[in-house]
Amino acid sequence: MRKILDDILYSLPVQLVFHHVKKNIALLFVWVLLIASVYGGIGRIYGIHFLFLDPEYIDQVNFLSFFTVGLAFGNLAMAFNITCYILDSHQFSFLGILERPFAKFSVNNSTIPLVSLVLYLIAIINFQLHNEFSTGLNVILNIIGLLLGIVIMFVLYFIYFKFTNKDIFKFLAGSVDKRLRKSGISRDRVMKKLKESKENKYPVKHYLDLRLRVRSTKNLMDFYDKEAVLKVFDQNHFNSVIVELTIILLVVALGAFMEIKYFQIPAAASTLLLFSLLVMLVGAVSYWFKGWGIAFVLVLFVSVNTLIKTGIIKGFYPARGLDYSEEKAEYTIQSLQELNTEEHYYQDKTA
Repeated sequence: MRKILDDILYSLPVQLVFHHVKKNIALLFVWVLLIASVYGGIGRIYGIHFLFLDPEYIDQVNFLSFFTVGLAFGNLAMAFNITCYILDSHQFSFLGILERPFAKFSVNNSTIPLVSLVLYLIAIINFQLHNEFSTGLNVILNIIGLLLGIVIMFVLYFIYFKFTNKDIFKFLAGSVDKRLRKSGISRDRVMKKLKESKENKYPVKHYLDLRLRVRSTKNLMDFYDKEAVLKVFDQNHFNSVIVELTIILLVVALGAFMEIKYFQIPAAASTLLLFSLLVMLVGAVSYWFKGWGIAFVLVLFVSVNTLIKTGIIKGFYPARGLDYSEEKAEYTIQSLQELNTEEHYYQDKTA
């Protein structure tokens, strides 16, 4: 019994959860924020939870609206995996020896997104049955739409990484040191990661492969070498930049074409896309500033607040057609009663 508990405790999924609690609180906060929004812990008075539990797309709550939210949820989960891979993969050195390390890391790093998804599904089912009085069939179709969207997003990501990883590994096979010498900054970052990987290895005995079979890490480190680790670390930069730029461009495109109804995705999907950007931002700050990340965010917040207060950055956005140079209209009960006349009603009606 003790051996079973020991094997579970020192498995990669469990060790990753422990690592996130210890090092990546800001990333976990995004998931807490999501679940709090879904269950009405945040913004309940504004009905924010309804946006997640009853999403509308083209004025309809149906399979397609939940499918769109599923795509956004899958994107958030993958953004989380990519960010964690960049920040933490060097802590588990044996990953650099495995075939398709990012895919296997993502499988083992899915505990937190999976728990969040289960809680989200429970909330949706409960709301749809008891508040919307939906039929069992409609609820099932909506849930299938959500899950299908998540699966399709995962498939798209893994197809991308499968082909890019393969090309990158072929390219790097004989020229790792040559490429690192081209950029002193890149080489310095990679060598620091290599040093950290040797100093901070987590005691992992087992991991899950792509078929969810339990595999042992025993003897894997017999094949550990500098080049294998450098390949994994160097690969992170290229793949993550492409994916992050794609997500940013997607958000910009949705904003640019928001007048077209087909681009007016559910508010829940938009929120999940913003959460994805937040995850990537947190990852970038953590990667470049390490222990100084919180200090950097505080300084940035104070600086922006100061610039707004001093008027250097606009914190006030005037409505088109209004003249703000004139004296402000009096807003009192008496002034409202004076305007509440038959004459004004008639003018409004005939306007």
